[in-house]
Amino acid sequence: MKKILTTLIIIILSLCALIPTVKGVSFKFIATPDKTDAKSGDTITISLKISDIDAGELGINTFKCSFKYDESIFEEVKITSKNNWSITYNDQKENEEYGTLLAVLLSAGVTEDQEIGEITLKLKEDTQGKTGNITFTEVSSNDGQVTITDTDKTIVINIAGEQTVDDDNNDNDQNTEEQEPQNEIAEDDSNIIINTIEDDVTISKDPIPQTGNKGEIIFIGVIISAIVALIAIIKLKRYKKTK
Repeated sequence: MKKILTTLIIIILSLCALIPTVKGVSFKFIATPDKTDAKSGDTITISLKISDIDAGELGINTFKCSFKYDESIFEEVKITSKNNWSITYNDQKENEEYGTLLAVLLSAGVTEDQEIGEITLKLKEDTQGKTGNITFTEVSSNDGQVTITDTDKTIVINIAGEQTVDDDNNDNDQNTEEQEPQNEIAEDDSNIIINTIEDDVTISKDPIPQTGNKGEIIFIGVIISAIVALIAIIKLKRYKKTK
């Protein structure tokens, strides 16, 4: 038995040695803004970089993600390619690939940290006191055989200043203040009417009958009688058995 067990262990170890070791591939995508606190009309520049590339000797030469920004905060968006990378952005909203940012390296793959491009966004006027979000999701690359992914990235831009109040809201507030005296007059009129009606009402001195009280008493009496009868029947049966 020991010989058979030893033989099985040797066979298993031999098979494990024949299985090739699969090494994980990975990379990091870094999006760094030149500032996160800005003013209305300012320009934000975001550096796009890949780092910590672990994808074999050939490295990677493609990059893809979904790039979205708050269109109510930012107006102009410009994308610039760097270091022989070619970046395209699909800004056609009716297209299924809307928001897709694709970067392709025109030469061999890279294995070292490298900046692939930058994105420039301009803040709209009258956006003070607001925040604008810029997101990079579905981040991926490949080593020629398998897809490599990285985590989503979100950049929040804080815009200095206080939010402006619409003139329409100010007009509504003023109209509300002007209408307050009218409401007070209406309330006084309603009090006068109520007092007049109360004076005309004749209140009876006789007690108001409470419907349903007698019926409840009879119902309770019937239940008590039934319980007493049931107890008497049980005792009578027990008495007969003992006799």
